[in-house]
Amino acid sequence: MKFFKILLLSTFLFPLSCRSIAPEQHEKGILKVEERPRPPVESKLNVATQTRDARPIPILRGEKADIFPPSWRQEAIDIQGKAPSEKEFKAAYSIVTKALQKYPLAILEENLKRVYILSELEFFGAKAGGTNSLEVLYLTKRSIQEGYTAEWVESAFHHEFSSILLRNFGNEIKLEWPKNLDKSFSYGTGGVNAIHANKASKVWDDKLNARGFLHQYATSSMEEDFNSFLDFLFSGDPKFWRRVERYPKLKAKCDLVIEFYYQLNPMFTRDYFMSF
Repeated sequence: MKFFKILLLSTFLFPLSCRSIAPEQHEKGILKVEERPRPPVESKLNVATQTRDARPIPILRGEKADIFPPSWRQEAIDIQGKAPSEKEFKAAYSIVTKALQKYPLAILEENLKRVYILSELEFFGAKAGGTNSLEVLYLTKRSIQEGYTAEWVESAFHHEFSSILLRNFGNEIKLEWPKNLDKSFSYGTGGVNAIHANKASKVWDDKLNARGFLHQYATSSMEEDFNSFLDFLFSGDPKFWRRVERYPKLKAKCDLVIEFYYQLNPMFTRDYFMSF
């Protein structure tokens, strides 16, 4: 398990919100990625591609520092990672393969090039369960006893991949999202800062649910708020759906998320998400 350390540097960057938090922190990590123009959601993604057994997206062990973008070289970020054991890599490979099969081929080929599996991931001094760059996901996997269950790892995958999709196709939903927020509400300063401030709980909270947030961590940024729904939409958790139906503001956001995915591909209906 070779330990590697890299310093991150970049010019044209925008904050990559603190993505998946490690189970021991019950949260996710954050970085920055280069922004580049992306095509609008066009017919290529709007054709329901039912062939999901497609050419597989590579799932690789994170063993070298060069798995991270060269632009991530700012000393302040100080990203650190550690390769997983062979046992945990094999487990993660199976979990991520299952997650990939829930997406049409076109969406995967257009937006995701590789998935790296690590045993540890840390930047800005915060431990992360995962993060993402332009077209790559980074996920952590350790033992089930440490909280890295199959459900948790798959949830982290959908959470991270949703950030890539939001970045590439999210202009419209970003305009609609604030309509579901209280006028007096303002998001925090991102996931990493939420972790440092001990405001990154992912325990469901009735008071926050009534305001349209699944948990405290979702209040850290619009992106984390959006991501929080993807922690559950592909999981089939009946408790999630009961909360969505109970709280109108949660339902309004959930409907927006489903509509966003439906615009990417019409296979993504409410019934599809409820089928898991």
